[in-house]
Amino acid sequence: MCRRKGVPVIWLGPVIHGARHAPFSSCEPCTGWLVRYVSGYDHDAPAQPTVYGTGELRRPTAEELGLRVVVTALGLLTAAGAAGSLWLIFSGRPG
Repeated sequence: MCRRKGVPVIWLGPVIHGARHAPFSSCEPCTGWLVRYVSGYDHDAPAQPTVYGTGELRRPTAEELGLRVVVTALGLLTAAGAAGSLWLIFSGRPG
């Protein structure tokens, strides 16, 4: 988190933003600061506005939900096709 070189760090977990993720590690002083920050945060308070939005929770539209279903179905079909291909390759059957 502090980006200092040559200090021991511990892995705190993945940081997720949008559809991307990255590992998150921190040294002892920065981990302590993070614990104090999270402990003092009012989790029941509404989200504050950011440069990206108003802080209001937005529900996905029907169009967005439909797209998610299509993408999920295509992913499952691709995985099933790959598994079937591997089965044919390794089962010794002519193909």
